[in-house]
This record gives sequence, structure tokens and C-alpha cells, in this order.
Amino acid sequence: MIETHTFTSTGGAQLIIEPSSYDGQRFSDGHRNVQVSAKDLGGGSYTVSYRPVGSPAFIEHISGATESDAVMLAGPEAPVFDAVQVTFTGVPVAPATQTVIINTWPRGL
Repeated sequence: MIETHTFTSTGGAQLIIEPSSYDGQRFSDGHRNVQVSAKDLGGGSYTVSYRPVGSPAFIEHISGATESDAVMLAGPEAPVFDAVQVTFTGVPVAPATQTVIINTWPRGL
């Protein structure tokens, strides 16, 4: 079953999506397939990073994604992670808001 979660950022502030950020299945509970998309970027771009379970640091996955892109962390060889970070480049400043949509679904290990 796919779950969809929507987050907003104001003026390109970084988003860190951790288990406490939303209701539903957590990345570490089995919803390890993730698709990230963003809109309202005003010509800017976004970068998706992930934090491996038990690690203090994020690892950059895809940078320079635009509104026409969807960034995937999915499949049998995708990393196991407990948080996703989205950072923005070249987006309009506050009060402009950016919308990030994260779809998750189960992956067997």
C-alpha cells in the first residue's frame, strides 16, 4: 500500500523527514521504497539525501532535481535509511513556499 506525505518549506529552508515527522509506516518499519518530488521551485532545484540507520550523517543521493523529476530510493539494491533530507538551490525566498511530496511503499529485504 502506497502512503503519500506532503511537506512544505518556506524560502528554501532545508527539510529533514524523520520518523517523528509524519504518521504512517516509517522508513525503517518496512516502507523503504521512497519517491520524492517537489513543486513551486520557481526555477530552482532540490537535492535528496538519506541517513543510513544508526548513522549521524546524511549521504547525498541525487542533486539538481527539478519540478519535472522524481527522485527514487527504491528497489532491492537501495540503501536502508531512517531519514530523508531535502535541500533547495535557487528557489524564491520567503514568503514563497515549496511543496515536497514523498510516496512510500513496502520493500522486502
